[in-house]
Amino acid sequence: MPSSVSSFGTGGNSDSVFEVERTAATIIIAKHLDAEQCSFYNLTVLATDGTNTAYVQVYITVLDSNDNDPIFSQQVYEVIISEDTPPNTEVAQILASDRDEHHQLTYSLHSSIDSRSMSLFHIHPTLGTIYTAQRLDHEACVQHILTII
Repeated sequence: MPSSVSSFGTGGNSDSVFEVERTAATIIIAKHLDAEQCSFYNLTVLATDGTNTAYVQVYITVLDSNDNDPIFSQQVYEVIISEDTPPNTEVAQILASDRDEHHQLTYSLHSSIDSRSMSLFHIHPTLGTIYTAQRLDHEACVQHILTII
């Protein structure tokens, strides 16, 4: 008749992210997993009946999820341009970053203080570069305040 296993343990689990549920010999997640902090675990699980010990390697890969918000490199971008600037001239480069591993940022003009400003500028959706869409008229509007998302 085989002996019953009296204890289980894990090695390579220094942060105690995983625990072994002893009665079912199941590895459970004990703490929040974050792929940006650690994306791979190499555990050594041991079982013993008090006399004999068995070991097994368990490799765990943590896949990244989209759990971080993008962050702009600046909260405000201020640009001064002449009203005789031709259309399709680069005005500003907006930069954002995202800690997620497989992020794909998309930029867009969301709103403006004066609704007419929305037709005067456009933004490259993946590069974040803002361009003039047409000539500006200083007398019609001195300042254009745009919100980018």
